[in-house]
Amino acid sequence: MILVYTTGIEKVSEAPGGRRQAELAAVRRLTEKAFPFEAVLAHYPDGAPFIENHPEIHISISHSSSTCVMAVSDQPVGIDIETPRAQLARVKEKFLSTEEAARIEADDAPDTLGLLLRYWTAKEAVYKLMRTPGLSLTEIILSTDMSTASAIGKVVSLSFEETDRGELIAYCTS
Repeated sequence: MILVYTTGIEKVSEAPGGRRQAELAAVRRLTEKAFPFEAVLAHYPDGAPFIENHPEIHISISHSSSTCVMAVSDQPVGIDIETPRAQLARVKEKFLSTEEAARIEADDAPDTLGLLLRYWTAKEAVYKLMRTPGLSLTEIILSTDMSTASAIGKVVSLSFEETDRGELIAYCTS
C-alpha cells in the first residue's frame, strides 16, 4: 500500500537559498504529518531519502514549484509531481523511447502536452524507485495504458493523481 501526502510550498523569499529553505520546510511538514513518531529524515549516498532506524518504511519525495509530495510504503516506492509545461515537448527525445514517441505521433489526441506530462512523471517516479545509476529515462518503457512500466528486467505498477492546482502526481511500486 502507498500513502501519498501533499503540502504547499510557501512563497519563496528572494534571499539566496530561499527556495531550498521553503522546500525543506514543506518536507518537514510532510514528515510530521506522515509519521506518529519523531521521524529523522536522512539520505542514501545516491540522494534517495529514508527514515533513520526504520528500514521497514520506504519513502520518496518530489516537489513542483508550488507543491511537495511524499509517498510512504512498506515496499520501495517512487513519486514525482510536475506542472504541465511546454518544455516537455522540446525535450521529449530525452525521455521517450522510439516506440513511445511513435505512439504519441500516431495518436491524434488533442492533449499532447498532457500525455507528455504523464510519460515524464511516470518515468521520473520509476527512476526514483529503481535507484540504478546510469539508467536512462528512455530505457524505462511504459505500457500503452500506462498502468505499468518496465526497466532493467523489472516491472512496476503505476498510478496517477491530479492536484487541485493542475499538477500531475505519478507514483509506483513493484
